[in-house]
Amino acid sequence: EHWTTVDAADDLSWAVLHYSGAAARAGQSYVGALLCSADGSWPASARDGEGFARIETAFAKCGLELWELYGHGPPDDGDGVGHSFMWTN
Repeated sequence: EHWTTVDAADDLSWAVLHYSGAAARAGQSYVGALLCSADGSWPASARDGEGFARIETAFAKCGLELWELYGHGPPDDGDGVGHSFMWTN
């Protein structure tokens, strides 16, 4: 598996990582990208403006559009259950 950093905020509050690899025995390859932040949420500093544009551009470099993303928030919001969600806001 190969990982690269595509872009990151100057203060490292978020980073976009790209990965690729292969499952040789299964004859398959895979690629993907992650938006990483300290708490697993969309970074407040990138909800619009330059930060948003940088994230959008980083995913475009990975061949992904923002509408293709889905999110995983913090593993436990106090209710003992992990949560997944679409990036809709």
